[in-house]
Amino acid sequence: AVCALLRYRNPRVRWSIDGTAPVVQRIKAIAIGNSSYFGGGMCIAPDARVDSGAFQVAVFGDLGRLEAVRRLGETYRGARIEHADIRYHAARTLLVEAETQRAVEVELDGEAWGALPARFTVEPAALEVISPRTG
Repeated sequence: AVCALLRYRNPRVRWSIDGTAPVVQRIKAIAIGNSSYFGGGMCIAPDARVDSGAFQVAVFGDLGRLEAVRRLGETYRGARIEHADIRYHAARTLLVEAETQRAVEVELDGEAWGALPARFTVEPAALEVISPRTG
């Protein structure tokens, strides 16, 4: 992950949450979660809750390579990363579009999915969960 981070060039994207005015900026990454943790114990979305009806969006702005490596380590603390170029938002819909000629890749659950543009939408109560009774 660190080697890939060091080679990566921050793309310019346009993103919008819940139909608000779009933001155009260079980003290191945008992470979306309806639960707090990603694989390997990284807490990318510390305020996310699976039953909230929204997901948490973490926008990692135009961080330099070394700064990104430093901040990646902070994801294991289990709390928000306090940095001027990292912002957290609650959202029901996120639209992200590339503002560059080169493809900006999208990963879903750690797997290559395709390229921008992409729209992510929460479907509240769309999954029925069956669990044993307790007590």
